[in-house]
Amino acid sequence: MPWLTLSNAFGGKDAPVLVVLNKQRSEPFDVNRGAWLEEYADNIRGFVETDCIDPKSITLLKRRIQEQIGQLKDVKAKFPARWFAIKDELRQASRRRSRD
Repeated sequence: MPWLTLSNAFGGKDAPVLVVLNKQRSEPFDVNRGAWLEEYADNIRGFVETDCIDPKSITLLKRRIQEQIGQLKDVKAKFPARWFAIKDELRQASRRRSRD
């Protein structure tokens, strides 16, 4: 799968990937999960079957995404306080320019 190769190349060897199999109600299908897991075991965190017309499956997908995000170490990284000061100054400068 080219997109899995790209994910690995740009996201790193252990970039988490959830494979979403959509349209399972109207056009059910599956993929060769064993082969994909064999080649991309470091990346694939699971397979989620969804259908956009089924709110329960979308809720499950959201939950699975949130679980993966919660396991990312960089999400919990603390930013230096001065970064927020810089952000505020840039916002104020932008507002001043838009008023001029």
